[in-house]
Amino acid sequence: MSGTCSAARHGTRSAYRNHGCRCEAARADVARYKNAWALGRLDLVRPGRVPAVGVRRRIQALYALGWPEKELAARLGYRYGLTWMYHRRPTISAVTARRVAALYEQLCMTPGPSARTRARAAAAGHRPPLWWDDIDHDPDPAGPAPAAEAPDSAGEVDASAVQRLLAGDPPAVLRRVDRRAAVAVLLRQGISPPEISRRTGLPVAGVRHDQDVLRSRA
Repeated sequence: MSGTCSAARHGTRSAYRNHGCRCEAARADVARYKNAWALGRLDLVRPGRVPAVGVRRRIQALYALGWPEKELAARLGYRYGLTWMYHRRPTISAVTARRVAALYEQLCMTPGPSARTRARAAAAGHRPPLWWDDIDHDPDPAGPAPAAEAPDSAGEVDASAVQRLLAGDPPAVLRRVDRRAAVAVLLRQGISPPEISRRTGLPVAGVRHDQDVLRSRA
């Protein structure tokens, strides 16, 4: 190791960067870190850290449902916003990730109170919870964001919205009640959830969820 190294722990990236350590172990640790960074997997070299992608997607999915950032931050115990959790960060504390996941499970099937947040999320391309099959491991989506989904209303099913979805041309704002009606039509025709997803652009997870709901009501 370098004779000028004053690190308490030699052979680490921290010793290399901050204390002038140039031993073989320190160089190898720096190389591992650089490789993990290139792969987006700093969790491999930083114990207690996990990829931030799942946290980012969960928060943005809750925005898409209409849950404003201020309320989510308050529920998580933070005074400020949530962007710091994932902006330009490949990893995040596993403890924070578990807290976000727990809040997500609590709210992911409940429309939020803010139409403004929902509209902003749609404009930003944030995907709602049912878009994802595996929110932690699915590849990043390509192409435009799906239509925004509004909460169910007390009104009747909008037949024109259903027909547009069946034709592969969903309205800009798609109510869950109309989406579910369209899925019901296709399921009655014996069409599988993956094929429904292909025809309509709806996520497979969302179609399967609607299928479960419709079965429970039968």
